[in-house]
Amino acid sequence: MQKRRILSVVCGMLSCIMCFSVVVMPVSAEEIAGYHETTMTEEEATDTWYSVGRGVYLAFGTAKVMRDGKARINISGSTNAHSICEELRLALYLDESPDNSSYGTIGVYHYSEKNDASVSGYETGLQAKSGYYYSVRGTHTVYHGGTRETTDTCTDAITAS
Repeated sequence: MQKRRILSVVCGMLSCIMCFSVVVMPVSAEEIAGYHETTMTEEEATDTWYSVGRGVYLAFGTAKVMRDGKARINISGSTNAHSICEELRLALYLDESPDNSSYGTIGVYHYSEKNDASVSGYETGLQAKSGYYYSVRGTHTVYHGGTRETTDTCTDAITAS
């Protein structure tokens, strides 16, 4: 009888622990299979990441940098889901280098949408130093049903005129 009571208490405690463990679990970050496709000309550079996984929310993300006349550049990007999701986020980081080797971030831009399938953002006419190199890094995130999926993009560098 004593063993049965102890077993009952232990089972009850384990049940409580399991219930609370499920409740306090953080949002999971899923690693998603995908590939990058980059394009570059003298005037612009783009990096697009595409998902190849089944059953994922994040479809693709894009980051782009382009010249906009003398000593000006434009940046843009997007985060796209396969279907409407609770929240989509896009962060664009503008990086600058005088010699195309050591980069520093000179601008950070955040965009988000709720209950949508895409978010995009752009900044135009950003001041640039002639002869310096500029690239854009993007962080693309989708939240849905307790799942967080994220990926990064990074363009090649273009030279400001």
